[in-house]
Amino acid sequence: YSYNKKAANPCLVAATSLQDGSVTLEALKKEAGFEEWKNRLFTCTPQSLEDYYKDQTSKIVYLTSDSDRTLEKLEDDKIYVIGGIVDRN
Repeated sequence: YSYNKKAANPCLVAATSLQDGSVTLEALKKEAGFEEWKNRLFTCTPQSLEDYYKDQTSKIVYLTSDSDRTLEKLEDDKIYVIGGIVDRN
C-alpha cells in the first residue's frame, strides 16, 4: 500500500468477492490501517470480479506464474488480476 500510495502512477487495487463475515475480510479488517486503505487506493466489494467490472470484462488480464509468456509492459486500459486469496470458509 505505501509503495503504491507514493508511486508516480499509482494503481487502484480492488479486492472482489469479499463477503461480510468471511475469513478473508475479517483477517483484512485486523490489519493496521485497513479502514484507511479501503477509502483511498483500495476497494473492497462483495461483488465477483466479473460483476464488478461487468462492462469491462474484455479488458481483464489474468496474471499467473504458470504462463509461458512474459508480460513486457502494462497497458493503462487493462485490468490486471494478480493472484487471489482463497477463503476456505
